[in-house]
Amino acid sequence: MLPEPPLLEIAGKPLLSWHLEKLANAGVRRVMTSLPDPTGEISRLLGDGRRFGLRIEPLDAAGEPVTGPQAIVAALAQRRGEPVAAISADLWTHYDFARLPRRPRASAHLVLVDNTALHPHGDLALLADGQVREGHGMKLTFSGIGVYAPHLLEAHARPADSPSARHRTALTDVLALLGWAMARGEVHGEHYTGPWTHLTSPDRLWELDGVVEL
Repeated sequence: MLPEPPLLEIAGKPLLSWHLEKLANAGVRRVMTSLPDPTGEISRLLGDGRRFGLRIEPLDAAGEPVTGPQAIVAALAQRRGEPVAAISADLWTHYDFARLPRRPRASAHLVLVDNTALHPHGDLALLADGQVREGHGMKLTFSGIGVYAPHLLEAHARPADSPSARHRTALTDVLALLGWAMARGEVHGEHYTGPWTHLTSPDRLWELDGVVEL
């Protein structure tokens, strides 16, 4: 049985290690993780982060671990007024994390990539002025890399007639908040055309291993 995607080895190194080293090289010093770790292997790999030149902390909400889109909302709440850069742990890319804005122009900055055969219709449209929108037109795929501004959480406190109110729960999922922000033109992005793959199957790993640029 293959290990979880963050522990899959590419060119002899776990995928998670590649991400953390790139983040440290980009000047990041604090990382919050929200990865399921039933065997404890991820915790053993990470330690306290010093081997990567980082301070690594588990992300939790009310004492409970959180994963997926909800983790971004929890991280924004925990950061108390600071933006959060979020990177999915199951992707491989040459994207330079140092390119990410320290603060988004508005509510969020999303990195979009070309559509794949497994996801031919994409997710979101990137307009000429850099806005990212839902709806019709040529769409690209969300890469799993983004930066989120603290005021994105303001949608959680809007009056009951706001679009976000239909989705509101305790620490609602960031997808609902992004939908609200996109409708107001508050999400921007970029089109990255370099190497990127989502490790959805063993075949994707075998294709990468041995051809990674070291």
